[in-house]
Amino acid sequence: MIDPKLKRALASLLDTEIVGSTPVAGGDINEACALDTAKGRFFLKTNRAAHAAHMFRTEADGLRALQQAGALRIPEVLHHGQAGSRAFLLLAFVREGRPGSAFWTTFGRQLAHLHHRPQPYFGRSLLNISGPPDRP
Repeated sequence: MIDPKLKRALASLLDTEIVGSTPVAGGDINEACALDTAKGRFFLKTNRAAHAAHMFRTEADGLRALQQAGALRIPEVLHHGQAGSRAFLLLAFVREGRPGSAFWTTFGRQLAHLHHRPQPYFGRSLLNISGPPDRP
């Protein structure tokens, strides 16, 4: 069940009614669910940890950078932030599917394309990384 403050915040951000949610398995650190709304389905990750808002901001930055590379299909980052005690990351929902016979060949080519993009640095740009939030 989604925290009521978070549910209100998400409904406002999406400008639609949230009609339900279904837990999604696969992670150990965060809670995740498929969020059902009048506008369709979205993917939501939440966490109560003090550093979670920073973690989700950094994840959103990384997903956007991968999306800009144009090599792999990356879910669209819609919102990230904090509502009450919950930090969140809201993404477009990507339906689970079965890989076709050419999946690994295509994925290998896409990954190679991603790694052939020249960069002036190793890893993420130091200009795009902010430090962890200040601790009291």
